[in-house]
Amino acid sequence: MRFFVIKQDTNLQTLSSQLLKQGSGEAAALDKLQALNPHVDLQRIGRNTVLLVPDSPNYKAEGDKVGDDGFDLFAKEVATALRDGTARASDALAQAESQEKEVSRLLKSAAIRKFADDDSALRARIETVAGNTASAAKEAKEAAPQLDALRKGAAEELKKLRALLG
Repeated sequence: MRFFVIKQDTNLQTLSSQLLKQGSGEAAALDKLQALNPHVDLQRIGRNTVLLVPDSPNYKAEGDKVGDDGFDLFAKEVATALRDGTARASDALAQAESQEKEVSRLLKSAAIRKFADDDSALRARIETVAGNTASAAKEAKEAAPQLDALRKGAAEELKKLRALLG
């Protein structure tokens, strides 16, 4: 089995000319390719899509063998992307938490309380905003460990996949 990374947006016709040998049961080869890659619409394949390609005489010798460093490079890219993505998400959560604290502080200020004491509709809106702010802060705190668990889980799944592919 091999990995083939799509360098630019492509379609089935272009992919066929890149991967398949002419006159070698192309329809069956494409069916096998689709079966190995059910997550991909072969009619419209986006750039950086990773395809699993079977070892078969119907295919040209392109792509990285799973036993070579191709999978290791793929796993490293996935781990890096997950690490960077979770770091960005964690930073965004921290910023949101800071903003939510500021909103909460403002809602409790003397000036806002004075206006709210004189206007029951405003008081109700402030209470709604305060509740929403508290709820959002709680969700942000719960999301951080979930992001870390996602990253660790993906790393474990990549190890399992590496073991399966040899």
